[in-house]
Amino acid sequence: MIIKRKNWLYDIFCDHIFQTIINSYHKIDYSGIENIPTKGPALMLPKHQSYKDIELEGLMLKKAGRYGLWYMRSIPIPFLEYIGGFGNTIRAKDIRKISREKREDITRKARLVQGYINSYQEQLYSIGEIVVMHPEGTRNPGKMGDVPHYIFKAAKTAKKKYRIDVPIIPVGIEYENIWKKGSKVWIRAGSQINIDTPDIEETVKKEIKRLSNLA
Repeated sequence: MIIKRKNWLYDIFCDHIFQTIINSYHKIDYSGIENIPTKGPALMLPKHQSYKDIELEGLMLKKAGRYGLWYMRSIPIPFLEYIGGFGNTIRAKDIRKISREKREDITRKARLVQGYINSYQEQLYSIGEIVVMHPEGTRNPGKMGDVPHYIFKAAKTAKKKYRIDVPIIPVGIEYENIWKKGSKVWIRAGSQINIDTPDIEETVKKEIKRLSNLA
């Protein structure tokens, strides 16, 4: 399989660009890094509060000695694939904007693409990669949205197909003030959750909410 991510480029962005941008603006408190496996696959599910989240997640993974691959609903700049992005599916809100005939055709193609993406994720787990997904699907500051069941599908299939454990790593992100320079940010990785946990959607939702200190 082909992974477009270039680890040396990932290193440059995390160690220099992300580090410089984030640290010049916020004081970051990392916790729970020990919950990120030092090797093997995992599905990392962070709270999505701000456009700064991906940089924080990348820095946390680097502190754990790992690289990540971020599932993105769209990749506006192909270059993002070289620092860890993958995906490029069509969103429902985009399909609603076009005619019925085109909508049906695009919906069919979107299902095919999603099938390919699920298969790709399974292979990523089989070679020990960490996949990062924002379960709410969009930035949702100050509150916690639902966690959909389909985000666990590839991990569950990979466990059966390759006989591997794919732990879930819930991650909370809390901003003291997203826009204020010098304000604090807490990024917290919670304890690993087994992929076969009953009512896993609700379990993960509650844990991300707790880790993000949301009421």
